[in-house]
Amino acid sequence: MSIQRPEDLARRGLPPDNDMPPLADDLIRGIKGIAKALNRTERQTFHLVETKQIPVGKLGGRHVASLAVLRRHLAAITGGGD
Repeated sequence: MSIQRPEDLARRGLPPDNDMPPLADDLIRGIKGIAKALNRTERQTFHLVETKQIPVGKLGGRHVASLAVLRRHLAAITGGGD
């Protein structure tokens, strides 16, 4: 996967990459971090992960989640209210 230049994206009618938050700012690492973001205990969060109720993946054997994806997921299941 290569990073596209803004002019190439514009030519294809796509938004510039800088409309997305940097990956490091969006990535939540570990059950502890995900639990903190969700305001839940680690045990509750692990249950949500294991039962696939929240979108979480594994990277290098560690659970990771995208804050943006979690927000969209939670908005979808709660009716989208802020």
